Amino acid sequence: MHSFRRLGMHQLNVTNLFVEIVIIKAGENKSIACPGVTEHSLVQELEWLSLTHHLKLVEYMSDSTTVWTNQHRIFLIQDSFGLSFHPAMAEDSGDYICLVNSRPKPDALVRLIVQGD
Repeated sequence: MHSFRRLGMHQLNVTNLFVEIVIIKAGENKSIACPGVTEHSLVQELEWLSLTHHLKLVEYMSDSTTVWTNQHRIFLIQDSFGLSFHPAMAEDSGDYICLVNSRPKPDALVRLIVQGD
């Protein structure tokens, strides 16, 4: 179980989630998809969270997007709501979740592995 008390969030139990593993090389410009979001999804709110680093990375609301950390190289892809790393770095490795429309639980956990430096 991962806790986001520092962010004013409730505890999230991610023990039974499907884990999608994404492996990329350090220095590459790559993105990870938001599990459960398709081109037909109606997204009014969305948050990308790093469970490994206990951080809210990106917050999207229908009229604004806020990037909370690493603004110079991490951003939200507007049309797909994926999380983009430009470039990816070894310290980006970890577990990420995407919460859509205030759902209490994500569709899956994305385990990002960034290899090399």
